[in-house]
Amino acid sequence: IVHAQQIAKTEKNFTLLGISQVQEGLTMGTGADLFGNLVYSEALSNVANPKLDDQLAVYDSVQKVLTAAIANLATTAVTNSPPTLADLVYFGDANLWTELAHTLKARFYMHTAEQRAGAYAQALAEAKQGISSDGDNYFGAFTSNAAEQNFYYQFEIPAGRTGYLIADPQFVSLLQTRCDPRRADYFNAGGTRLSAARLAPDFQQPFVTYDENTLIWAEAAYR
Repeated sequence: IVHAQQIAKTEKNFTLLGISQVQEGLTMGTGADLFGNLVYSEALSNVANPKLDDQLAVYDSVQKVLTAAIANLATTAVTNSPPTLADLVYFGDANLWTELAHTLKARFYMHTAEQRAGAYAQALAEAKQGISSDGDNYFGAFTSNAAEQNFYYQFEIPAGRTGYLIADPQFVSLLQTRCDPRRADYFNAGGTRLSAARLAPDFQQPFVTYDENTLIWAEAAYR
């Protein structure tokens, strides 16, 4: 991602720069979600022992990157060259990448809302500008072709790791108790592994969606 950003800056290709900044924000923000403190500010700096940045500091940095991405995606420079062929989801559409950036900002503000006053209002403002339809969801563009397959399929089926990824029994039970229609979507009949649909090699895993944006909007507005 950083290498792509360097090339984009040199070529004054602000559309590509903005897209790669959204990818950076998604990657590092998700990393903070999953792991907490991360090496970020000193990453790729040739520092012998790069420091771990605090989780909240990572979120702050991600917000700045996404803000910069939105600004770059809004430019109309003649040197812009959208990656229409290489972008397998949005085909270089700056408006869709901008909506994605706003939804990501809303997501990460929500993840700080129990620690920081004002985060719900910030999340609400961003969600109002976020992904605006199911057709604009950001997903993994997986296919049945070799090296293009759904990551869950790659991990479990060809590698022979059946049983390594298991369903959380409490979550399965909760879905069953509530008669939640997602029960059959997520898991097999026994509730022990992912459903056949989600383990299919060409299942296009949703990463950031209109549904998520709508739920963030609702919760932030309620709060």
